[in-house]
Amino acid sequence: MKPDFDPRPVVLEGTAVRLEPLAETHAADLLAAGGDDETWLYMPIPALKSIDDALAMIRDALVEAREGREVPFAVIERSSGRAVGSTRYLDLQRPHRALEIGWTWIGPAWRRTAVNTECKALLLRHAFEELGAHRVTLKTDARNLRSQRAIERIGGWRTDLGKVDNTLIAGEDHELCVRLFLAGLYSGIYDPTVSVRHLVPASRLTRRYFRRWFYWHGRTMARMADAVYLDLDLTRVPSIAGVPRFVYREFLQQGLRWLGRIGRSDGLALLIEEVKLVEYVGFFSETWRSRLTSRRSLGQGAVAATQDTRATHATHECSR
Repeated sequence: MKPDFDPRPVVLEGTAVRLEPLAETHAADLLAAGGDDETWLYMPIPALKSIDDALAMIRDALVEAREGREVPFAVIERSSGRAVGSTRYLDLQRPHRALEIGWTWIGPAWRRTAVNTECKALLLRHAFEELGAHRVTLKTDARNLRSQRAIERIGGWRTDLGKVDNTLIAGEDHELCVRLFLAGLYSGIYDPTVSVRHLVPASRLTRRYFRRWFYWHGRTMARMADAVYLDLDLTRVPSIAGVPRFVYREFLQQGLRWLGRIGRSDGLALLIEEVKLVEYVGFFSETWRSRLTSRRSLGQGAVAATQDTRATHATHECSR
């Protein structure tokens, strides 16, 4: 049985860096490392310009730590013993054994060095191997290309094209991504110089358009079910005809919500409930199609194996 998932302050030793619990004693070093504006361009607070700024940042982090919401670290360069940046575990989801690595910043002199890469490696190793995390998320601003490339260097990938609760436009980006991948036109490597846009004329935004789009989005979700339901091992979830049983329950609940809207004056609310229902239809359709295709493939394989066996017997008979 796995121990409880409960991230707490700890010292993580690496070759180039050491991560230790953030404390007020790190304030002077952090002020020296993080006094430039560029470091804080995508951070929620401005650049550190005084020792009071550094202390305020540290004290705010320690409040979050005492409340059990975050685990802040100072990034220590081992060769000098100085704090050169900071990072945190945050968004601690203990029941789901999940957390986020964020609030990471490194002074300009230590960027594109082993410091940041080893920092992330220590945090990931501790989360997965020692804490038993099921999921670790690294978030960065969509405009922060340097941070995105740093995440890619340690094997991270983008998940912003395909969150279950994304808006319509983000969902269409997700749809395009999957279709490009299936067509062999998408390498799976994020290239910030490439831009894909899907422009829809206002005249096409009809009820039929939204029905078709949500139907196909449901089919896409079925193909990526393992990514959609990250917290579940779908191979162990009870299913009916290949569809997880809980999805049928969600479908029926959505159907009741749709029926409850019929006859009311709010046409938009009715459409929203309708297309959500259509999305489930797409999910069922793709799951059943894939299941049928797999069975046919298995059947053809069995027939081919039988034919091979018969051919072998015939060869033996002829050789006698």
